[in-house]
Amino acid sequence: MRELRDRYASLTPREREVMGLVVSGLLNKQVGGELGISEITVKAHRGQVMQKMKANSVADLVKMAERLQHSAATPENVRLEERTRIAQELHDTLLQTFLSASMPAISAKSRSSIWE
Repeated sequence: MRELRDRYASLTPREREVMGLVVSGLLNKQVGGELGISEITVKAHRGQVMQKMKANSVADLVKMAERLQHSAATPENVRLEERTRIAQELHDTLLQTFLSASMPAISAKSRSSIWE
């Protein structure tokens, strides 16, 4: 886990922003729009993130992000039930972020009904 945290620490602030948006499911063009940079620049940052994190795929990068998020959110002495609740909340947040970014035409009311 320390090695993974060290890899993440080696990322620049912009690379961390790109990583966060990529693992939330945004396409390069959408990431560029969010950050006000070109798609080509996003690809360059994304390549650096993949290389520095030693990820072979975006799926690998998502798993790494989940492990980093989990380790930061839960100290070792937190009970299993609490870790499970936190993991579910993280999952729900990431899913909502992905749906909001990938389906902007859906109204907020329609999206909220998905979660009820």
